[in-house]
Amino acid sequence: FDEIHTRIRNSDGGQLLTAADFTVMVSHVPESWGSQQLRDFFEKFGEVVHVGFSLNYGELIKRIRKAKTLREQHTNDLLALLVLMGKLATKDQITNARQRARNSLRRVEDNNRTIKQLMRERYTCTGYAFVTFNKYQVAQAVLAELPKRLQGHKMQTRVSYLFGGHMRVRRAPEPADIIWENLQCSWRQQFVRQVITTTISLFLVTVGTVAIFVANMYIAPGMKIPTDPMTDFMLFVGLYLGSLLVLVSGHLVVFIIVPLLVIHVERPHTNAAREMSLMIKLTAFMVLNTMINGLLFLFPPFYTLLNEHPNYHFSPGWYVTGGQVLLMSIIGDLLVVNLILELFRPGDLIRRFFARRAQTQQQMNELYACPGELILPYRICIMCKCMVCGTMFSFALPVLHLVIAAYMWMGHWVDRYTYLRRVTPPPPSHDLSQMNVILTYVFPSAILLHAFMAFKFLGDICHREIISGGEFLQWLLGDEAAPEGVTSAQEIGKYVVSNLIENNGTLGQCARVFSDTTQCITLPGHDNPDLGAQVASLASLIGVAQDLKAQVAAAAGGAVLSEELRVELTCFLRNESDA
Repeated sequence: FDEIHTRIRNSDGGQLLTAADFTVMVSHVPESWGSQQLRDFFEKFGEVVHVGFSLNYGELIKRIRKAKTLREQHTNDLLALLVLMGKLATKDQITNARQRARNSLRRVEDNNRTIKQLMRERYTCTGYAFVTFNKYQVAQAVLAELPKRLQGHKMQTRVSYLFGGHMRVRRAPEPADIIWENLQCSWRQQFVRQVITTTISLFLVTVGTVAIFVANMYIAPGMKIPTDPMTDFMLFVGLYLGSLLVLVSGHLVVFIIVPLLVIHVERPHTNAAREMSLMIKLTAFMVLNTMINGLLFLFPPFYTLLNEHPNYHFSPGWYVTGGQVLLMSIIGDLLVVNLILELFRPGDLIRRFFARRAQTQQQMNELYACPGELILPYRICIMCKCMVCGTMFSFALPVLHLVIAAYMWMGHWVDRYTYLRRVTPPPPSHDLSQMNVILTYVFPSAILLHAFMAFKFLGDICHREIISGGEFLQWLLGDEAAPEGVTSAQEIGKYVVSNLIENNGTLGQCARVFSDTTQCITLPGHDNPDLGAQVASLASLIGVAQDLKAQVAAAAGGAVLSEELRVELTCFLRNESDA
């Protein structure tokens, strides 16, 4: 190892080497193998200087960490006792403080005895080992050649396993990156744990998405309840605070519970794997939550005062509801998350406040040292949300391009300041899987969604609300209200003709306008490019129909038209070519 360290210090060419570059991590080591068998197996590739097995020390590691906490508690109890004695406190107070110090000391001694007992036990291998070679070129050759050799085995499964046929090798993580107590969790156990955490995470994502949509849909001022800040100030403030509370709660449910599940239930082997799992789950929540909250405003059940008639299209009403929610969500990440939560970091300010009141120097140092292990997954999930959702809807909201650019520029400087000045460095790692996932899946998905939504937005921009043939006849016969803004025969004629033109149709191709071609109104001279004559002809036809409707209504004494008469009038309007 001294020779390896010397070569690392004297390495030239600007290549930074660590002990992990000389080492490979071996998994699925046969249970019957010892260090000598493993050494003999890898000596075929080059000189092996060290072989180390990972043993199931999980309980011992937990006890050692607990010992540190118990010693700190005992120190605090002793300091509290000294403070009371210096202040000449009452006898009862000193007695209680002395008893607390004795109890904490007893817990320290009990834990130390448990550690000594655990150290005398015999431990088994977890199936993982670390093999260090004399040259890092040998380690690289092993990573390249061994998988090919193992794939060539044609023996039975058990025989192959006994001779190392199922072993897998990969570059060894940095020692500080490994979570040693989790190595005793096999890949099957990890798979089951991942299924459990993913299922719970999906449930939490659903709950959080519903809560956020409720805040945006039913509680936000002006969506369901008409509010005027000038006249109904208290109602406006109450709705605003209520929606904000539900909105924040929907995010906190996921941002607090999902990391706890990943850390304590999933138990990944390295910090990089833990960050990867957390990043995927939080990114899925942020992206799906934003997309769903924006798209649900397209459906009729989710109407609002700003969009009373959703029709599955991106109509102007959607831009002031779903588009507004989407834009405010991304701008909120740009301003609130970037500038307040990440740049100023209120949690770190609270830690520094309590650090000044710490009883020991060690406690003060720990409070001032803000850990930076789990910052990266949160930063990446916000970036992915901004990129995917912003790019997806940027065709309809071009300002999102500027918002994305501003977020990326601001995020760059915020991350530089945070990682270089505010938090302790995370464990070193050469695992680039997070960036590989972003470049391989996230960014291409954002581009594909943008291309798909561009066609959808372009089609809906040209779309206008059109009366079907049945609705048109029902309006003429008095069963339905007239379209908004249409009050006369001339206007209804212009209304239908304009719909025909805007939908790239002609008066002869009414199938593009009316949902049922049998109810299309045939107009004379539909091949005539003179639209004025067509409008006049249509207006004349509708005028006769309205007169007929008035005569029938007068003869019937205002009664509702019978089904037979309705069919007869419908056929007249459908088949006659002129007034």
